[in-house]
Amino acid sequence: MATETDTKLDLKADKTELIDSYTKSEDGALLLLKADKSELIDSYTKTETDSLLDAKTDKTDLDNYVDLTSAQTVSGTKQFNIISVAIVSKQNKIDASILLAGGGDMLVSSLVTQPQLQEVRDIATGKSKAYVFSTQEELNDWMAIQDNVANLAIGDNLYIVDKQVTDYQWDGTDLKVLETEQPDMSNVITTLGTATGNGNAITDISIDGNTLTPAKNATFVTTGFDQSITGMKTFTSTIISNGIQYSGHDNTSVFLAGGGVRAISDIVSTVDLTDYYNKTKTDELLGDKANSADLDNYY
Repeated sequence: MATETDTKLDLKADKTELIDSYTKSEDGALLLLKADKSELIDSYTKTETDSLLDAKTDKTDLDNYVDLTSAQTVSGTKQFNIISVAIVSKQNKIDASILLAGGGDMLVSSLVTQPQLQEVRDIATGKSKAYVFSTQEELNDWMAIQDNVANLAIGDNLYIVDKQVTDYQWDGTDLKVLETEQPDMSNVITTLGTATGNGNAITDISIDGNTLTPAKNATFVTTGFDQSITGMKTFTSTIISNGIQYSGHDNTSVFLAGGGVRAISDIVSTVDLTDYYNKTKTDELLGDKANSADLDNYY
């Protein structure tokens, strides 16, 4: 019947309506390629990602810090108020030289002759003493007192003002004749003052009884004594030491390349970890997700 035929034809899809349709196989393939909406819950937007990356410290920013353990060479100029180190050495120099307060150096031998230097050094450091007597008789009378002899140390010199009379040195048991005459102490002072820049080594010698006491000038940096350097010193070459301490700070801080000091805790950038999952939580969330293979039979 025409009516029944028209009804059945109305139920069929018009051929033109199927042109933009997919087959079942095509539908399944396209659905597998789409991300499950639940998979996007743990994703960041581009704006969120950029914000988190900005909060992190750039690795190159840490290259300018001096750490506490690595061997590093600081080539820039550093100015220190006080430096406490085990050893201070100048490049290409040995102990035959001394460091000058202005940053230079000079050979010890250029100051005085070795015998003079050793004698002055022994007197200045207390290793030996010098006793001066007007005459031989005065020396003999002084030596006759046992308390005086008991106070003598090996190497102590006993001088007689008269240059024509023999001088002596105590060897521990007896007086030993010195091969040299008593040095002219006023001439030594003049010579040292001229040699070291108008009085930088020994500025004066005081006489207390028979004991000579030199007044030392602390302008030089010595290698065997503790000293505090309060003036500005600029180092243009490498400083090698067992440690450099910054006044008022401990090992919880580091030196910055620009000359400042900063706490180690301040260097590590603070990042809010509340927006991150640890490995265990990530595995748990992934376990709750459907495997893509399980979706093969779904439209």
